[in-house]
Amino acid sequence: MNSAITRSVLLVAPVIETLQEQLAAEFPLLRLYEQDDPIAFLREQGENVAAVVTRGDVGVQNGVLELLPHVGLIAIFGVGTDAVDLEYVRSRQIAVSITSGVLTNDVADLAMGLLLAGSRQLCQGDRFVREGRWLNGGLPLATQVSGKRIGILGMGNIGQAIARRARGFDMQVLYTDRKQVGGIDYQWCADLHTLAHESDFLVIAASGGEANRGIIDASVFNVMPKRAWLINIARGIAGR
Repeated sequence: MNSAITRSVLLVAPVIETLQEQLAAEFPLLRLYEQDDPIAFLREQGENVAAVVTRGDVGVQNGVLELLPHVGLIAIFGVGTDAVDLEYVRSRQIAVSITSGVLTNDVADLAMGLLLAGSRQLCQGDRFVREGRWLNGGLPLATQVSGKRIGILGMGNIGQAIARRARGFDMQVLYTDRKQVGGIDYQWCADLHTLAHESDFLVIAASGGEANRGIIDASVFNVMPKRAWLINIARGIAGR
């Protein structure tokens, strides 16, 4: 990288304000998403860009990187790299970083929140009260969570965080992944269909990317118990 140039950071998409403030305090910060003509802007400023900051859901296109001859880093605010052409950036020797672990607990909390909201009819109950329907009768009984079987597709950091929370509800935890995970005592299922068949709640915590595109299809739903729930907190394309 040419040390004589003024090193700038290119912000491809908006991130939280505190992060933008920290970046702007340390580097000249170029906000690509604010430009009326991004290509013209990059042709003028791209020579000076040393690093790109983006979000996992946005990534950065190869066409943008081609206009950044001295870029050495793509910093992703999030854990997803499927919106970045890793083969291309590898050929350019551009490093890629993610914020691994930063949102693990938040996503696991969300998974349990969705599970409880659905099974215990929390959203329906809220509308039931707000609309005054409680004056004319009660809600139907909801589904008990405690003691049920939760199947987790993807036992990475987030999957394990979900499993720990599920244990707090006395749930039986089952999982499947590309291979068995060492150091845990949850019940292993050899494939997704076995997991789906054995689960009262099937939680999708698999990674995004082409390998998992359409992984949840009709064949999975067909083997699930009649009143089972599907909770999908995977990024984008793991289910359909």
